[in-house]
Amino acid sequence: MKNNYKLPKSLENKYFLIYSFMTLFLFSIIIILQFSINRFLIYKNESSIMLNLIEEKQDALLKFVESQKGINNTISLQIKENQEICPDSLANNHCILLTEEQIQKKDIEWDFLNNISQYIYAQQKSGLNHFIAIDESVIYSITYQFIEQNYKNNLLLCILPLSKKQLGAYDNLIFIERKEYNEKKYPLWMNKYIKANNKKQLSNILYSYQKEKQGKFYYFTMFNNLHNDRSALAINELTSDIDNFFTRTWIIMTALLLVSLLVLIFTFGKWFSIQMLKPIKDLANHMRYVAENPTELSEYNYDEKNELQLILKIYNEMVQSLQQYQYSLLQYKTLFDKAHLAFFWLNEELQIKLFNPEFLRLFELDESPENKIITDITPLRNDLFKSEKEYIFTDLEMWLEALKKYITINLQKQEINNQTVYIGIIGDITTHRQLQESKKSLEMELIRINRLAELGKRIQGIVHNLNSPLNSILGFAQFAKEDIPDNTDIDKIISSAKTMSQTIKLLLLKIKKDSMASPDLVDLNDFITLELANYKHHLFFKNEVSLKTNLADNLPKFLCTYGDLSQVFNIIFNNAIDAMERAPRKEIALKSFQENNYIGFEICDSGIGIKKDLLERIFEVNFSTKTMSESGGFGLGLAIAKAIINKMNGKIEVESEIDHGTCFRIFIPIGN
Repeated sequence: MKNNYKLPKSLENKYFLIYSFMTLFLFSIIIILQFSINRFLIYKNESSIMLNLIEEKQDALLKFVESQKGINNTISLQIKENQEICPDSLANNHCILLTEEQIQKKDIEWDFLNNISQYIYAQQKSGLNHFIAIDESVIYSITYQFIEQNYKNNLLLCILPLSKKQLGAYDNLIFIERKEYNEKKYPLWMNKYIKANNKKQLSNILYSYQKEKQGKFYYFTMFNNLHNDRSALAINELTSDIDNFFTRTWIIMTALLLVSLLVLIFTFGKWFSIQMLKPIKDLANHMRYVAENPTELSEYNYDEKNELQLILKIYNEMVQSLQQYQYSLLQYKTLFDKAHLAFFWLNEELQIKLFNPEFLRLFELDESPENKIITDITPLRNDLFKSEKEYIFTDLEMWLEALKKYITINLQKQEINNQTVYIGIIGDITTHRQLQESKKSLEMELIRINRLAELGKRIQGIVHNLNSPLNSILGFAQFAKEDIPDNTDIDKIISSAKTMSQTIKLLLLKIKKDSMASPDLVDLNDFITLELANYKHHLFFKNEVSLKTNLADNLPKFLCTYGDLSQVFNIIFNNAIDAMERAPRKEIALKSFQENNYIGFEICDSGIGIKKDLLERIFEVNFSTKTMSESGGFGLGLAIAKAIINKMNGKIEVESEIDHGTCFRIFIPIGN
């Protein structure tokens, strides 16, 4: 290849950096995830240890309180049963029985006891109750209940100081004055906890733990005085190495991942350069060559089995599709250039954007009409193109006076790439129109001649039939001379004269109706009766043919030209008569009918019939199953009949069987 397409010099480095960045990003996510999991496990383990230790402290205190409540209950039962209780027994059990009068008069020597009794009496709680109270540096566990004696509510209290054992074998016991709290005297973790709970209504006993620094914890029991004015914390310390263990583990795993990542980056970078970048460069050079030489479109062959195979497969499939498309374009262009129709393409401003050689020939143009407005360079009228820009024609025929040509034009609107275009086809139909007009003139002339010929036949028959009455008149006139007044032959003369008169009247009526050029309402049965009356003078029909008629009743009238319908009837009826000249049985069946939206008549003969392979051709111009000497015509009769019925939007059906006859059915729409 002459032109090698080179990737930018830094492209390999960019690919490598992109891959490295993506790998580092993934590595960072893994490290963060690993760190989060480690922290979660550490916190979960630490929380589990702290909760277990707190639960042990709580269990020790609860057991002590339960035993204290048991003593209180025992003594209260003895009092209620009026058993005599020794004061020493109460003292030994750290119990005191205060009367209602002592409490009300505050007649208690111990101020601490006086304060708590006033507090309890104000609460008036029923049943056995418990709370913690603090007096200077001693924490007391107090159980109490009211005992009714002689209509007095006396108070039984059991007051026990809490030892280090009941307080959970603490490492440190700190008393805090809440109103005079000084943060400088206490550690940071305690300040945070006290500040967080300072504004709350604290419970009498609280259990919690705090972490001061990595691996060091404080779990404690907090006792709050009755009025939350003073608190005591029984604090235990715990040093845990699990945090350091997890931290070391995380550092080691991170280091191992980092080393593995560096090895992976350099290994993959080398492989990527060899296996991916080089084939991409080669493919880019190949595509560049195809772009500069589109006629030499070819597939790209690459033998290595790697991830690029899918891309190369898709590229080669695209090349095959483009080759097929290229061949299709060549076919369309050949068809476009060789067609005997003028093709053209207009934009929304009616400028010609595309055309074929036939367009130049049709409009006799010497220069290219590209980008010129079609109405400026062709004889097409401006009024064909409306201002609304809806230029749509279908088989529009027009005469171009300047070119002396008939054309047919088709123009369709299309939306292509969000742009409005108009695609047109123009055909030169000058020769076709000339032939069509010549044929039409010839057919009309033949119709006129055929009518005259038919009328001549009828007149010939009528003249022949007029001879007999005239001879009778002459013969009877001779007899009248011998016996004038009484001879009955005079009546015959009169009868013959009437017959001749009626015949003449029918002839005149027929001539009158045939000569009418405008459509009129026709009664089908009256039409058939009048037409059949004229066949009474047809010698062969009159003497040889048997006629059977079956006319339907109450048929609606329809609009048509009488002469046209008469011509159709006579063509078919005469053909039926001619078909029976050599037939052993000579019979014509004629009926009228109404079927769906059609009215019509059927003529069936018993003649020689028509071969099946000729049935499709009997309506062609100049085709006849009879010889010229037999018919005396040019094979135009049925073609004329079909043309007339088609003009009436009707139809003709025919059935035939050799040696059995032929049936013609004529259908005329009622609303014609």
